[in-house]
Amino acid sequence: MPVKQIQSGLSLPEHVYVRVRELSEKNGLSQSAILRQLVLLALPILEKGHGMDVSRLIVLQEETVLALKVLINKLAPDEAQDLRARAIDMACEHHGG
Repeated sequence: MPVKQIQSGLSLPEHVYVRVRELSEKNGLSQSAILRQLVLLALPILEKGHGMDVSRLIVLQEETVLALKVLINKLAPDEAQDLRARAIDMACEHHGG
């Protein structure tokens, strides 16, 4: 069932608009779709009272991935072989794609 969309006006600084437009063109998505994804990513973080430091979030995510890879390679090397393919399958199943 489609989600009802409410149109709202949004003013952006020009440099932000350019970045959104470039992402839109690069990914073959509308600018609205790009902005929706960004808002849906940030809302839960901000609603919980956390600040938005995207660079820190990316570094923490990468550190977590690396730590898990090290552990899995040491503790279950047979499972590590197809982990990426399984993760992609799960992402598609749970997040579309």
